Amino acid sequence: DPGTGENDFAGYRIYRSEIHITGPWEFLEDISASEAAAYKQGDKIAFQVETDPGIPFRFAVTSYDTHGLESGITAYTFFAAEAPKAPSDDMTQIRVVPNPFRQRSGLLDPAQNNRLAFVNIPAKCTIRIYTLAGDLIKIIEHDGFGETTWGSQSDGNYLQTDFSESPAAGLYIYHVTSHVAGQEGQSHVGKFMIIR
Repeated sequence: DPGTGENDFAGYRIYRSEIHITGPWEFLEDISASEAAAYKQGDKIAFQVETDPGIPFRFAVTSYDTHGLESGITAYTFFAAEAPKAPSDDMTQIRVVPNPFRQRSGLLDPAQNNRLAFVNIPAKCTIRIYTLAGDLIKIIEHDGFGETTWGSQSDGNYLQTDFSESPAAGLYIYHVTSHVAGQEGQSHVGKFMIIR
């Protein structure tokens, strides 16, 4: 405590928000100073929370002292996270969201405004995106859960073609080919619209 000169650190509190970086924040867990002392720098704390797939959420960590003073959630570093969608073997359920795609997609996180998500896809697949003229403009190799995106915050390639260009407004065709064992070669063709 800078006022008294005593070390009155009491612990950390973990919060979560599904709405925005300004909250509302839901209290999740309290880690006392004695519990925190058992961790080394770089250690991770694991806990499980219920969330709906595809909904971004954030965590915040505050510190507090023995007199009840708690640091604010306003001085934060955050990374939006969301529960991954389960992969699907039913190729007829593949969807592109949002469709039509608008310059502002309506997703909650401003950093995610320039992305398209392919949902209900196989765990391992290739997605090819074509113009109506048949020009291949993007190949996405997917190996993971039941969703992948065209453009993301982490990749820094918000809706960019393989030629580092932004696609024009119009109708696009996508082709998904499964690489899941026992379903190799199964495919699905669909379309989506980009509106600028």
